[in-house]
Amino acid sequence: SILKVRCSSGLSIYQYYSESVDGTDRDPVIPVLTTDTTIDVLLKYVDKMKTGTDVHFQAALLYTDIDGNRKVRSINTNGAISGNIREVFKFIDQNVVMRVMIKDILSTLGDCDFIKVRQSIDDKMVDILTQYRALVSGNSSSQLVLPDSLKTLPTYMLAFQKSELMKPNAQSTRGNDRVYDLFKYSTFNSAQLCYKLYPQILPQHVMLEDIDLTFYDANYELLQINQTSIENLTVKDTHAEIINGGCYFIFQGDAIYLWFNENTNKLLLQDLLDVDPSLPIGQISLFTRSLPETGTAINVKASNIIKNWSQISNKNSLPLILLRPNIDQYYSKVMGSVLCEDSSMNKIESCDNYLVSLYRRIQENLKKQNYVKYES
Repeated sequence: SILKVRCSSGLSIYQYYSESVDGTDRDPVIPVLTTDTTIDVLLKYVDKMKTGTDVHFQAALLYTDIDGNRKVRSINTNGAISGNIREVFKFIDQNVVMRVMIKDILSTLGDCDFIKVRQSIDDKMVDILTQYRALVSGNSSSQLVLPDSLKTLPTYMLAFQKSELMKPNAQSTRGNDRVYDLFKYSTFNSAQLCYKLYPQILPQHVMLEDIDLTFYDANYELLQINQTSIENLTVKDTHAEIINGGCYFIFQGDAIYLWFNENTNKLLLQDLLDVDPSLPIGQISLFTRSLPETGTAINVKASNIIKNWSQISNKNSLPLILLRPNIDQYYSKVMGSVLCEDSSMNKIESCDNYLVSLYRRIQENLKKQNYVKYES
């Protein structure tokens, strides 16, 4: 299959993030096309564009289906051209920014200078947020001010810095893990990438309303949560949020982990997994890596969560893997990647400290007027 992206005058294709064209503007050839295939395209601004008009885009794909028939599929879209910098920041797509930043990093990892790469990520974050603070926010707040459209971008990029791929080369025994991580970052769709960088943790031991974690529609696509239950279901990716005796689902984009320990309520595990309450947690197993159907309220809600994650990540099914401290050998490795808001073994700071350091650098840039001036 061959992909061709066209756009209005004033813009042009800068590069396709595809191995088949080695990051150039040539039309990429895709040998195998699936519903998970994701191609990122970077455009460049080449000429003045008239505000108040629209810019148009078309992505056309020529491919051969499984029956040998040649087909063309095209997607058309458009966007408004604005001279208002506030509007520009308001409609930024964070997922696109994050994907392009990561793809740029992947293309320059050859020298494995991870300290330099992390510095470049921090510099880009500071540049973006300085521009926003100087040209849009304009207040003198003593706290870090983030645009609504990019509110979680620093957290995602910090999590990327702590990933298996970005660990120092001194740990040479992890070469296979690093290559596998590189493959994931190169192939994951946007939803999977977000969950890989910042896994979602949902507690199963908290009290919920009957309507919570049930589907709103007949097509089982809209999972609903009562407003009063949001706080109970909100768990940050930090060790301080994991309660001893709790029970959690953790979704990493391609797998779901079930966390519990010896202090977890045995009756809860019975309702959730249909196991004997007298059975030691070390002997609990899921032979099919799937959630058994028990018909209990907590089991039905858990099944709905798994179904919702499968739909979001475009997977027919997701493996359910037990995650128990002092029992499962992979526990430390998995939790090290899940708890991305904590400081890492490689001395990469915690999320709170990282945001503080960004704020200080932004303030320095503002004092020196080290940003691009904008004239409407």
